[in-house]
Amino acid sequence: MIASKIKLRYKFESSNITKRYKENYGVKEEYVEEKLHNQNGKRKVIVFKIPLGSHNFTHRDINKRLLMQFFNNNDSITNDIYASEESSVQDNSTSSDNTIYCTFKYCKIGFMYYKQNSSNHNVSKDIANVNEIFYVGFIKTNEFSNLILKILPTHGSKYTFNIVLCPDQKWISSKHSPKYIPNTNNTMKFPASYKNTNNQIYKFLYCHNGNDKKFLSCGRLEQLFMPPIDVGYDCTKLNSKNDNYTNNAGEKEINLAVTFDYKFSCNKKNILDSKYVTYGILTPEDNYKSNSLITTFFDKNFKLYSKQRIIMIHLDELNITNFNNTEDLMGHTFTYEPKCIVPDLETTLHLKINETVQNFEIKTEKNSKEVKNYIIDKREMKNVPVRCHVVPDKIKNPAFDNFYEYHYSTSLLMFDQTTSRYKKVGDLQSLISNAKYKCILNTNYGIPKHGQLNYIKESEFTIILIESTSIDMYLFGALIIVALLSIVGIFILWKFQPNNKKADDSISTSLSSSTSTSPSRSKSSSVISNVHNVPIIQKKAVNIGTKNIAKKVAGKNANLKATSNEDSIFKLK
Repeated sequence: MIASKIKLRYKFESSNITKRYKENYGVKEEYVEEKLHNQNGKRKVIVFKIPLGSHNFTHRDINKRLLMQFFNNNDSITNDIYASEESSVQDNSTSSDNTIYCTFKYCKIGFMYYKQNSSNHNVSKDIANVNEIFYVGFIKTNEFSNLILKILPTHGSKYTFNIVLCPDQKWISSKHSPKYIPNTNNTMKFPASYKNTNNQIYKFLYCHNGNDKKFLSCGRLEQLFMPPIDVGYDCTKLNSKNDNYTNNAGEKEINLAVTFDYKFSCNKKNILDSKYVTYGILTPEDNYKSNSLITTFFDKNFKLYSKQRIIMIHLDELNITNFNNTEDLMGHTFTYEPKCIVPDLETTLHLKINETVQNFEIKTEKNSKEVKNYIIDKREMKNVPVRCHVVPDKIKNPAFDNFYEYHYSTSLLMFDQTTSRYKKVGDLQSLISNAKYKCILNTNYGIPKHGQLNYIKESEFTIILIESTSIDMYLFGALIIVALLSIVGIFILWKFQPNNKKADDSISTSLSSSTSTSPSRSKSSSVISNVHNVPIIQKKAVNIGTKNIAKKVAGKNANLKATSNEDSIFKLK
């Protein structure tokens, strides 16, 4: 058979655009057959390359599938084409309408076998007796470099996002080539109780910010005779009445509800209900750290963030077995707009050192002004980062630990007495003991002036640093004095040891008499004793001082804990 007479007619049929078939004549290539079913020798393969040009893909092709037919001259030979898997002729038969399909469930590309009037149930094993071997693949163009399963429109609402289904590893029928390698990066998570029986891969796609092309990779197609190609979904700008369609259009906006015992619900549904998959959605506009959508899976360790919205999707909605059109289209998607809003909280800026929010104590000065003091022990710390952190005022729950992390940035300022101005500091070594400090919100990211957000309070305080050198040298000196006094005491005891019992009794009687008859001498003894023990007393005083500081901090912790356990007013603003 002459390859130039064999042609492939194909088209990417769209649900909204009628297209004509394109034709592509095959080109013979040499292929080593021992790579195929372990047969020896060489055999020519007729290769068909389908270009991914604008005549196949346009940005208005919302839903589509690939249709293919083979002709010898003008006679259809499609019903005599068999797929490459080792199965019966009936299983390999392409279809009853003389068409070979590439859809989401099953894509018949790669090796195919042409055998006229074959009754062999294992045509792919009888390579030597088939009429021709075909190979179908895709090639890139300047317009499209990826095989696009579905093109999605941009949305008017910044909160709207898409969930796309990616084919599994069995998407390509061929066991030898091409090979489809799924991309499992950034896939959706599901509750532990959910079993994805179809092994489908779910991913998020965010079509916004004027992204005419924002390709999301589902996997990679490794091909023979042509370069590999990525497979996935893309975005486009469209002005269609269907652009703003969402799967949850009937839902209304509602605030996240939180009880005093920290039960979280949206529209009276527990956000950790195992019948739902729950995600927090944070848009790029509400996130100064990244230009991409942030999706947060809600499990028992979930976190809440300012400006976040929550979506709860019933697991049955995402079960592919409930769909009937996956066999007819190349891609399948869901579109949602989260309607459960996480409101703002009343919070205060606190000092944070090395990822730990520090405790503080309140000191009242002579003018009755209360001053917040942070006592920081530097002796066990290296040059760690210091910054400010937003802490909820009346809420003690780990879900709110980093509530404003993405939406507002903060700065730690220290008053410089040389310039009489505040300057930014960011590490422990830059701190000066007893200096004045401020925790503030930065003025960018939509905050016009310091302190204008009534639900985030800035703070002023003093930092008292416990330096290692001064205290350690003091303790060292105290120990030296104690050691010297001990030596002197031992020497004195040794000096008086040879005295006889009479002398001892005399001294004892004298001391006893002295004690009973002379109060002034008794007082003098007490002073001497105190003098001799000065170093010991001072050492104890140092330790007691340190303990007092610890007690004050512990007392502060106890007060905070007591406050958090009370039925305090808990208001989401």
